[in-house]
Amino acid sequence: MPGQPGVMVGNRSSSRRDWTQGSLVRNLWNLSWPAMVTQVLYVFGLVVDLVFIAKLGPAPTAGAGIGGMVVIIVVAGLSGLGTGVRAIIARRHGAGDAAGAAHAAEQAILVSIGYGVIIGAALFFLAGPVMSLFGVAAAVAHEGAAYLQIWGIAAIPLSIYTMNFSIMQASGDTASPMKIMILVRALHLVIDPFLIFGLWIFPRLEVKGAALTSVITLSLALVLTSVIVAKKQYVRSTLSRFRPNPGMLWRITKVGFPASIMGVQRSFSNLVLTSFMVPFGTAAVASHLVIQRVDMVLTMVTTGLGIASGVLAAHYLGARQLDKAGKSGWLAVGMGTSIMLICSMPLLLWPEIVVHIFTSDPSLVAMASAFLRIAAVGYMCQSFSAVLQGTISGTGDTLATMVLTLAMTWAIQIPAAYAMSRTGYLSVYGVRWAMVASLVFGGIIFIVYYWRGKWKTRKV
Repeated sequence: MPGQPGVMVGNRSSSRRDWTQGSLVRNLWNLSWPAMVTQVLYVFGLVVDLVFIAKLGPAPTAGAGIGGMVVIIVVAGLSGLGTGVRAIIARRHGAGDAAGAAHAAEQAILVSIGYGVIIGAALFFLAGPVMSLFGVAAAVAHEGAAYLQIWGIAAIPLSIYTMNFSIMQASGDTASPMKIMILVRALHLVIDPFLIFGLWIFPRLEVKGAALTSVITLSLALVLTSVIVAKKQYVRSTLSRFRPNPGMLWRITKVGFPASIMGVQRSFSNLVLTSFMVPFGTAAVASHLVIQRVDMVLTMVTTGLGIASGVLAAHYLGARQLDKAGKSGWLAVGMGTSIMLICSMPLLLWPEIVVHIFTSDPSLVAMASAFLRIAAVGYMCQSFSAVLQGTISGTGDTLATMVLTLAMTWAIQIPAAYAMSRTGYLSVYGVRWAMVASLVFGGIIFIVYYWRGKWKTRKV
């Protein structure tokens, strides 16, 4: 990726690009497009799983869909910690403190190992009880539990490679994670049908095969990211010399924990919204989960922009260029809104084409297409909340974004979804319209907070 050479400031490496120099627009775009591709591919595995599993029938589709949402909660918690790590490391790079950035990265890897072990054990041993919480049919709960148990094995490689991604991105390297993710997801696409349907010499594992594919591909991602982190000296110590630093571990937790809560509660709210669909039948649940996969993909576009904008803003804050830090968020919102408008129009006009990727069941196609048209309205205004939230969090002001997101979700989205789905007029469609309403109100909230600029003065 072309760019200006790094500038020697303090102990900053002269071979590493200085993102505080040069055109703001060019810097943001060079960071953003690989981050967007990476984030979309990040959830691509769950989308591909559901495309293939949907051919097995409604029960496997609903089971793997709910199981996938539990996995997303795990990923959301991990991503929150990664947000804190990016803020700390990016600020240090912006200030020219390469040694401090490397030390923070080492401590972040220790955090990720602990997270992976705890979450992996929880998924493996508590998969059945977790699925029983949703009150779904026994067949659906059985399929979801099988999916989650094997995902428990994938939790450790998932945790470490995700943290490696955050370390690279914070350093301004968004291209390496993208290249790794392209390779990993291509492999996922190839292996998935063989293990799900039992093609060639492989056994027919159905939902278990989809989860086992993730174990294989995420293990590869762990190896590749660890090699790059070591080779490019994003960390300086060898494994044998890693030592916990309580002060830095606390700092990572302090900044990352609110972002983790924010991500987890958002994912948990998706489970609550799914539970609102249960009284309307399996077809409604399955249709909602299909569109949730589309939601994930498009949300990852704006999330990638938010990550890039946050990294760039944190570099600027580290270099005490506050004006450019503020402009990066507004510019990212403009980019995101343009992209989402382009994506939304085909979904409004031809939703059936997208739905047919997941299922050909007539009842699912009809309901899911209606859901997708409603969702497309929300996509048009999604950038205001998602991108600004990512920018603010990426600079280390995670407590404020947590509070604002909690209000957006639990004061607006959940009560509105319950009330609107229980009216005779909107019925099952009320849940989807409530999701749109929360995006509109959330966008207004984040615009006001970002404009006030208090996030620029937060210490990390």
